[in-house]
Amino acid sequence: MVVPNLYLEEHGKAYDASLLIRKDGTVAGVQKMVHVAQADKFFEQDYYTPADDGFKVFETEFGKIGLVICFDRHYPESIRTEALMGADLILIPTVNTKTEPFEMFEWELRVQAFHNSVFIAMCNRAGTEGFSGESIVIDANGDTVLKADDREQILYADIDLTQSREIRSRRPYTNLRRKELYVRGKSILKFRQSLTEDSLTLQNGANVVCAGADMLKLRTEDRVMKVLMINGSPRANGNTAIALDEMKKVFEKEDVDAEIVQVGSEAVRGCIACNRCAELGKCVFDDVVNKLAVKLSEADGLVVASPVYYASANATLIAVLDRLFYSTSFDKTMKVGASVVCARRGGCSATFDELNKYFTISNMPIASSQYWNSIHGRGPGEAVGDAEGLQTMRVLARNMTFLMKSIELGKEKYGLPEKEEVVRTHFIR
Repeated sequence: MVVPNLYLEEHGKAYDASLLIRKDGTVAGVQKMVHVAQADKFFEQDYYTPADDGFKVFETEFGKIGLVICFDRHYPESIRTEALMGADLILIPTVNTKTEPFEMFEWELRVQAFHNSVFIAMCNRAGTEGFSGESIVIDANGDTVLKADDREQILYADIDLTQSREIRSRRPYTNLRRKELYVRGKSILKFRQSLTEDSLTLQNGANVVCAGADMLKLRTEDRVMKVLMINGSPRANGNTAIALDEMKKVFEKEDVDAEIVQVGSEAVRGCIACNRCAELGKCVFDDVVNKLAVKLSEADGLVVASPVYYASANATLIAVLDRLFYSTSFDKTMKVGASVVCARRGGCSATFDELNKYFTISNMPIASSQYWNSIHGRGPGEAVGDAEGLQTMRVLARNMTFLMKSIELGKEKYGLPEKEEVVRTHFIR
């Protein structure tokens, strides 16, 4: 793959941009610089426009690769965002001169690689014009793998991108984030003073500032919610997919980030109760289940969908869910669950009940709709004719969005419910 950096003109505006080009010559995607410098010797806003389309991660044959351009790397949100999007490797094209503190820049990247458990490779310009070179490759532990000097040269580094996923599951910094306490999107700063009659509330437009000294609370008003949607059908574009697509349209309208992952056609074996997951922090069988585990840990909600086979869910989906819920140790409390079933005629209620059991054993509230969450169709595409079923999916997505946002506000104000130490018994003793 090649990542050229270029001056991109688009719709009358100019951007600092990089392309990710596959080995067959096709373009996997374009990343534009989001933060544009404007300081002494760096008057880049005079010609570049800050991009508004955010950060991106691209699927490749080697893994998920993100691009962070030059000045963007100085903002920890840039690399953190792409890591949360599942990036295994982040490539950084940049231009640094010998007058800049490159030793500090190296540590800046090493710390971010460590905090996000992601590989980082930065390519810097070299030459006789005063550019420092010193391109660098850093592994997901934050260690420098390879570093160039100030001459023009090619670096060769052998790296295993699966290491980033393995380290994230073992060292779950991103999974343990207290998102409800961070500022994202629009926020309200509440600084309350409980000093009797001296309490004062000031209102300034849409922002509310309560002055005082006993409590400082940052409340997120517009945090982007995430929903993981698992399609248990072996048919990527079957009737089950129609139900999920109908929900996804609503999620997108409600500014919820929804991702559909199809597992029904995957070769997945069932749980063998080896308990190695307790040691490894992930399932011993490193397949789609471990990939889903990372996504679920970051999600606010989970939708599980299956066609009905003999009044039961697809066996592959059940194998995935058994291992996914058993092998993951992160807290699923108050992640909102919803199950969706699709059948020609009967068996929906039994399958619906089967899937909901994964939520009710995990402290996960269940979203409901105006009818049981089912849609009907036999042949490919027939579900589009089930008007009530499609409406049920839309209502379910709206209810789920409301429930996730309400729980988020509840967590900010009250926190999660008090936990008790789990008591395990059986019928013998």
